[in-house]
Formats: sequence, C-alpha cells, structure tokens
Amino acid sequence: MGRSRVHSREFKLEACRQVMSGEKRPAQVCREHQLSEGLLLRWRHEYEARGDAAFAPGALSEGEMLARKVAEWERFCASDGASSMGNWRWRTRF
Repeated sequence: MGRSRVHSREFKLEACRQVMSGEKRPAQVCREHQLSEGLLLRWRHEYEARGDAAFAPGALSEGEMLARKVAEWERFCASDGASSMGNWRWRTRF
C-alpha cells in the first residue's frame, strides 16, 4: 500500500488552476507532483463545483453532504422514528 500524503488547500487550488487554465495538462501535473490521475480528477470536480471555496476546512463537498444525508436517513429508518410513520411508502400515491 502506498503512503498517504496530506496536501494543503493552496497546493490543491494551484494544481486545479494550472489544469483548468490550460497552463499544464493533467498528466503533467500528476507526473510533477506524483499524484494519481483519479485524485487530481476528484480535486478538479470539487474545484469546478465550488471554485475558490473548494477545499476549505470544515466545508463539505456535494458528495460528502449527500453521504451524510443518506447516513442520517438510514439512522432514522433504523430507529423508532421510522416505525411511528407507519407503512408510509405503501400509502403514498403518485
């Protein structure tokens, strides 16, 4: 297993800006900094979605927010809260 590195917010922003501006190609940035293309792609998606607010401490990406909402819903369904709703799925008409 490879070693895990932590990259600063500034580093991620700069890598994304270089690719997005056309200054460097993704493969070149990956080679220079020994990054996987998948990692750079994830960074680019977050940068595209959030711009300069991307990678802020405590801020969640869209995928992380959705994952948290799903986890919250699963906890609710597993708790007594869901049983108080009854069989709501089958009574709902579309």
